[in-house]
Amino acid sequence: MNPARLAAVERADFYFMHSQMYAGMEGVGTIGQGFVSSAFPTRWGTLGLGLATFRAEGLLSERTVMVSAARRFGRLELGVTGKHLHHGYESAGDPLAANDPVFANGRSKGAFSLDAGAAFRVSEPLTIGVAVRNLNAPNVGLAVEDRVEREVQAGAAYDFGEKTGLRLTGDLLVRENRSGGQRALTPALGLEKRFSEAAKFRFGASGSELTAGFGLQFGGIGLDYAFVLRRRLIEGSLGTHTLGLRVRFGPSAPGLIKEAR
Repeated sequence: MNPARLAAVERADFYFMHSQMYAGMEGVGTIGQGFVSSAFPTRWGTLGLGLATFRAEGLLSERTVMVSAARRFGRLELGVTGKHLHHGYESAGDPLAANDPVFANGRSKGAFSLDAGAAFRVSEPLTIGVAVRNLNAPNVGLAVEDRVEREVQAGAAYDFGEKTGLRLTGDLLVRENRSGGQRALTPALGLEKRFSEAAKFRFGASGSELTAGFGLQFGGIGLDYAFVLRRRLIEGSLGTHTLGLRVRFGPSAPGLIKEAR
């Protein structure tokens, strides 16, 4: 996510998401991730709070706590996110792990990280943006250095207007390889079709995934569903299923809509 896009939030909202990963795959235990966030627009910008979790049952659990701030300056949006990353290995019941020197100083580690982003409205239908995640490449290793790889993601979105109801997005993710190998490049395309303000369908593809889903809006309540299928894990898998719920409330922040125009 580009933290700068937080500046586009017009009303306070809460968002809840849960994802069941690789459902039905034989030999794979329960793997799930969740996300809870809130955003509060003000005259001086938008503040955001978030909590992301990931758990592979019996193996690993991760937790990320986020605090974000973003502001719009005419057509330009700028944002930053401070994060605390924490992961722990669920190896207490493994007798081999008890004598493993990797866990001599504990089975968990935390570190602070920083993201930054910018977005610019080139014209009414076209917006471009760039985000850098894990700017400081924090070390989360237990026994040896294990730094979180820095990521740079650039993207663009083009809205074809109300008559077609189409919105096209594209982005390129560049991930560093700190082991000395080549950087990983992941291009992706997405298409959204609006049938009304209450119903949207979405499709997407990248080098490794195919996605499809929909969004429904009932007043201040929005429901999102996405189905993700990894190209190399198609056989024996029912895919990854993600369900999200967004609740918007309260009036728009004073002056926010005027500034956006």
